[in-house]
Amino acid sequence: MGGLQSHWHQLFKSLRPLWPGTVTAVFMLALLRLGVWESLENLTYHFLFKMRGEQAWDDRIVLITLDEASADHYGPFPWSRDLYTQLIQTLDVVQPSAIGFDLIWSEPTAEDDALGEALMLNGSVALALAADGKGEPIASVPILDSTTFPGHVDKNVDLDGVTRYVYPYLGNVPTLGLSLESIHRQSLGAMISPNVSLVDPGPLADAPLFSPAAAPDRFWVNWPGSARHLAQHSLWNVLEGQVPLEVFRNKIVLVGATLTGQDPLSTAFDVNPPTFGVYLHAAVVHNLLRNNFLHRPLDSWIGLLIVLGGPGLSFWLHTCSLRRQRWLAGSLCLGWAGLGVLLFYGNVWIPIINPIFLMGLTSGLVLFKTQVQATATLKARSEFLAMMSHELRTPINGVIGMTGMLLETPLTADQSHYANVIRSSGETILALVNDILDFSKIEAGHLEVEDHPFNLRECIEDCLDLVVIKAREKNVEMAYAVAPEVPEIIRGDITRIRQILLNLLSNAVKFTATGDVLVWVRCLDRAIARRDGQATPGPGSAQESPLMLEFAVADSGIGIPPQGIQWLFKPFMQVDASTSRKYGGTGLGLVISQRLSVLMGGTLWVVSRDGEGSVSQGGTPPRDDLAPQRDYQGSTFYFTLRTQGVASPEPSLPSPLAGQCALVLESQQRHYQLLEQQLASWGMTTEWARSQEEMVQQITSTLNTITVALINADTFPELPSVLQNLRAYMGTRAFPIIFLASLDRSQRVVRIGFSSLLTKPIRHDQMHDMLIKVLVPAVAADAALSPAVSEPHHQSFSQKFPLRILMAEDNPVNQTVGLHLLKRLGYRADTANNGQEVLDSLQRQWYDVILMDVHMPEVDGLMATRQIYQRWKQPPRIVAMTASDYGKDRRDCEDAGMVDYLCKPFRVDDLKRVLRRCAAQKTVSIEDQTPASRS
Repeated sequence: MGGLQSHWHQLFKSLRPLWPGTVTAVFMLALLRLGVWESLENLTYHFLFKMRGEQAWDDRIVLITLDEASADHYGPFPWSRDLYTQLIQTLDVVQPSAIGFDLIWSEPTAEDDALGEALMLNGSVALALAADGKGEPIASVPILDSTTFPGHVDKNVDLDGVTRYVYPYLGNVPTLGLSLESIHRQSLGAMISPNVSLVDPGPLADAPLFSPAAAPDRFWVNWPGSARHLAQHSLWNVLEGQVPLEVFRNKIVLVGATLTGQDPLSTAFDVNPPTFGVYLHAAVVHNLLRNNFLHRPLDSWIGLLIVLGGPGLSFWLHTCSLRRQRWLAGSLCLGWAGLGVLLFYGNVWIPIINPIFLMGLTSGLVLFKTQVQATATLKARSEFLAMMSHELRTPINGVIGMTGMLLETPLTADQSHYANVIRSSGETILALVNDILDFSKIEAGHLEVEDHPFNLRECIEDCLDLVVIKAREKNVEMAYAVAPEVPEIIRGDITRIRQILLNLLSNAVKFTATGDVLVWVRCLDRAIARRDGQATPGPGSAQESPLMLEFAVADSGIGIPPQGIQWLFKPFMQVDASTSRKYGGTGLGLVISQRLSVLMGGTLWVVSRDGEGSVSQGGTPPRDDLAPQRDYQGSTFYFTLRTQGVASPEPSLPSPLAGQCALVLESQQRHYQLLEQQLASWGMTTEWARSQEEMVQQITSTLNTITVALINADTFPELPSVLQNLRAYMGTRAFPIIFLASLDRSQRVVRIGFSSLLTKPIRHDQMHDMLIKVLVPAVAADAALSPAVSEPHHQSFSQKFPLRILMAEDNPVNQTVGLHLLKRLGYRADTANNGQEVLDSLQRQWYDVILMDVHMPEVDGLMATRQIYQRWKQPPRIVAMTASDYGKDRRDCEDAGMVDYLCKPFRVDDLKRVLRRCAAQKTVSIEDQTPASRS
């Protein structure tokens, strides 16, 4: 029994991919049964004819119209049959190959004998027969019927009023157009085909072209064009001799009414206003002469195509990825529509709406099913990652926090080394967890970017400070420059910009054994305009206006070979396997950085030159028309972002350094360009010297303009010789000298007696203050008298921001780490192990700030926060403290009423930032919280 159930389960599982197509097929078959698809297919009829355009009518067809001009002379219609006798006798002179009358003569008149005699003498006339309610032909006057070929004039009108086909036969009577074409061929002495012969012309009434059994079911009319383009003449003009009779020689002549209200007919080219029924028979004759009726080969197979096509397409799409499913769905629908148009040019009319609807609905159901499954999988993955984030961050917080506490205690050298290794390993694991979580959030579309004003220079300098220690260990110099037109304050997500910069700077230092790592920032729009010779706005115009910033992080490292650059921006991939073994890394950093830049309206790309001199480019540069260029080994990573400048609330004053000239002694051009750009932002000019010889030349030629000298002490080890030459040529005009040196080489400058020293990487404000100090002492003195606002020391932080703090944390390790960080800031905090203890503590005494863990037993942080807002009118500032870093978790905390967010593991600076904001927003003191005001 179990085996049978397993067999049925496997069968059901294997048939599961067929259900979207099967449902679609059943639905479409029901609509086919109701005739809905025929009406929908008719919608494409006019479109296809308009796409094909009009064609010329066959010149062997001529129409004689019973029109308004004839009615003006002959009176109201119907007219005497003597007119038609006269017409036949007139046409006998030129002997048309066939004459057809689209007129119903069912009532006998006195003129019938003369008319019958004329018809008999001509012998090539087809006469219209009407049909009764059952679709059977109604015989005309016997004397006329016996002397002509019969032809029914029954027409079929679809629901939209358009005639698209005629029946070749009604009973044994052919359609009028078929009779005319038969007479025409007989007159010319031709056969229609080898296996079909004309009947004996003796008994004219029995002279059909095909037998009813050999004729097709329907003639689908292929309209050549508008009826007004058919050759036609008025009956009155013909009888009055105003039309040359030669135009009728060997032609098929159709006689029919085109009087207003008589036999209206709508065609593909004549809908509003419609034309007249006689043109239907002219179109049939045209199609017979040209052998170009429309063919509909799939009409009898459409049901089978629906039954097989729906499930088959459904099964095929299930074997493809979601992206390929979308591509196939669109391609199949567009391809079938194109095929339908193409075949129509070859007189083949295939269903278009029906198959497109079949493919579209089937694809839509498959896509919906796949999307639902993908969403469910993504949700499950997100929930799993959120849980793993919390479970991983909690012990990592303990490892990093406890080792930090351990490093603050007296340790031996070995113990300190071991503790640092543990802390570094914990931070590496945390970075890996953060990368994986960021990547999953980006993939799931859950990563959100913020938009707040921040100082761009401070952001860059903070990033340089975080990697400068590793750079100093490798003797790698670091510097940055911001173009003058870049606003100091911009809007954006400082956290994500810092994340991209840190990733690129860390990679640059990692892959650079010696040399430098440089950072450039410029306004891309203005840079392109300058290059193309366009006018550019001034620096102040960037304030409060949208702009595209370009960041460049350049190194002098190993470079990237052209064959490996394609792997840079693929998840979990490295340039080659040895890169991961030698330098480490997951291969996610650049992928995350690239997608973050896209989220911020920009892009990320790289230009690299390897050791063999090959220059290559990877990523997605904003313009493809620029060839990658780089004149020294290494890589430059660029990223852009769309931002907006923020105007400073204080009016900008002219810099006191404007007009000063600096002599820059620097051997590297790219380092000089950084300094030149930085000094230019204060209105200073520069003179560049790459060597002592050039320095002497510059002093000799521009001594009177130089006001300060900047010397890179790292690239000129012979400092005493440099100073000796400099002083010798300065003469009596002395100017201040500022040395730029890395931290480990700064003692060389101190030993020779100079205190004007800036250590690298040089911060913008430090450079500015030093230049003010040596060039404009008065301004420096005024600044020294101004009260300075500085960041309080850790121990004095609690004195500046006095707060009563309650920490709610169920994990003992995290509780110990958190209390230690608060103790470093000078706070003695109380603790609670769950949300219920928080509520009990608030009943006993009041707190300004509650650091609330979100996941706790009994009553969690969210529920406790909601209850606090329900019980107290002016609740304390509640800060979420959790190891989960998903946007949904942040929103849940905000919805509950929490005012800030700390993601574990957090550092003392993160804690200071949150507590500073809480202190600024504190409105109720401890004394004000009496029991009456708490409930």
